[in-house]
Amino acid sequence: MTILAVIPARPRCGVSDYARHLYSGTQFETAGFRLKKISPGFWNCLKIPFARASLVHLQHEYSLYGFAGCWGFLLLCYLLILRLVGGRLVVTLHTIYNWNQAGPIFAHRTKSRLLIQALSLYGKMYHRLIVLAASRVVFLSEGSRAAFIQYEPWADSQKLTVIPIGVYDLPFRARNPAGLEARYGITPDEYVFTLFGFALPNKGYHLAIEALKTLSAAQPGLKLLIVSGEPGEGGAQYLTSLKDLVKRLALEKAVVFTGFIPFDDPLLDEALLRTQCFLYPYLKESATSGSLATTLSARKIYLTSDLEMFRGFTPGIKFRAGDVGDLAAKMLQVHQMNSNTQASAQEQLQIYLVGNNAAAMRKRHMVCFMQLLEQPPRQN
Repeated sequence: MTILAVIPARPRCGVSDYARHLYSGTQFETAGFRLKKISPGFWNCLKIPFARASLVHLQHEYSLYGFAGCWGFLLLCYLLILRLVGGRLVVTLHTIYNWNQAGPIFAHRTKSRLLIQALSLYGKMYHRLIVLAASRVVFLSEGSRAAFIQYEPWADSQKLTVIPIGVYDLPFRARNPAGLEARYGITPDEYVFTLFGFALPNKGYHLAIEALKTLSAAQPGLKLLIVSGEPGEGGAQYLTSLKDLVKRLALEKAVVFTGFIPFDDPLLDEALLRTQCFLYPYLKESATSGSLATTLSARKIYLTSDLEMFRGFTPGIKFRAGDVGDLAAKMLQVHQMNSNTQASAQEQLQIYLVGNNAAAMRKRHMVCFMQLLEQPPRQN
């Protein structure tokens, strides 16, 4: 059985990291699957019907396919033909757009009401095309599946399945506290909160900065580490606004912007291990957080908003999404945890990790693929 995996080759990309961890190791080969991998270039994808694959697995993220996934739309039209002649296609959706509200999605691109209306219509067609072309649509959390059904109630729910993102297998290298202090000025006596992943408005990083301002006067020695590169046009503007906010609140000594740290840089390991608490103050549902899958391997304390995507994904401490006061209160609670409370939280996390690691994620995919391959083509 041959699986043709269409995965992005883009560096510094969460979808690429996800696919790399999904298809690493020997689990698929041991279970009798043969893997072929191609990147989603337009000409590459034209080769799909000639690859003699039992099943095609496509990682879908709009930004990988041009503006609003424009040529991804053409690709899925093409793959629909493959489906109609008996092919099997599994599509993993990494981002769920509410195309009824196209304005906020593309606010950084255009203010044209006519273009936004056209994009809304186009996006609804895009969702229909994905469901028509795919034998199965995989979501990374119950929250993203529920959101898709809410936006597209006509979708066949039997096609929609959830395979949670597994905690990545990241080996940590030797500790180097001096390197972290030398580059970012983080000293051993400081308590470090960290925001990890590309800064985008829906992730609510500004809330963490405002919460830190609330705490800093009464709680000296707190540090906020923002590990984020330049995530594209809209995200770059947001990152700039975060730096302006830090200056306005006079938090330059308490907030550190590291920029992008490559995965092969030992200082990334040190930043993850030096962190006492990771913050995920997301404002709205997303497919799920690949950055959380990365940081969970550090086995720290996790403070997340109370969105559905986090309820089913991690036993972290929750705060009310968008509520700066509640976030500040929970940050203070974490900061004041004694060793017994910390040990209890980490024990709960360890129990979660046992059943939700990368190996479990691979196994769930193989079960999904086998069930699909065992069905006659006309039923899949």
